[in-house]
Amino acid sequence: MPVGGVFVIKDNQVLLIKRGGEPNKGDWSYPAGYLEYNEKPEEGAARELEEETGLKADPENLELVASIQLEHPDKYVVGNAYTISFDEVEGHVRAGDDAEDARFWTPKNMEASIEEMGLEIIAGESNRTGVRLHYL
Repeated sequence: MPVGGVFVIKDNQVLLIKRGGEPNKGDWSYPAGYLEYNEKPEEGAARELEEETGLKADPENLELVASIQLEHPDKYVVGNAYTISFDEVEGHVRAGDDAEDARFWTPKNMEASIEEMGLEIIAGESNRTGVRLHYL
């Protein structure tokens, strides 16, 4: 099952959402979700970003940073992770769709909150945003 998601980078911070639904309700994640039938991965990632955070991104401006197999209790899931600079999106950050919260995190905040976050997926490197994302 294909998934697309977007890391939005602002001043060396990354936008994460607190999941409002299963799986992993209450965990922090980058905005992501399942692709719709015949939807291109970057289009699905941009759609999920808007649904979960209110931010609009042009799919052509998304930079692929990783393709990874994701853990899921009952499905085989492969995800494409993209990155984009906050300067390239439109709108205001808000928790939407199945997100309980949406906010920017610094790497230091993420490390200090790793237990609360339940984060598993941060991978890849972006040449455009200059940010290296990694497994925590």
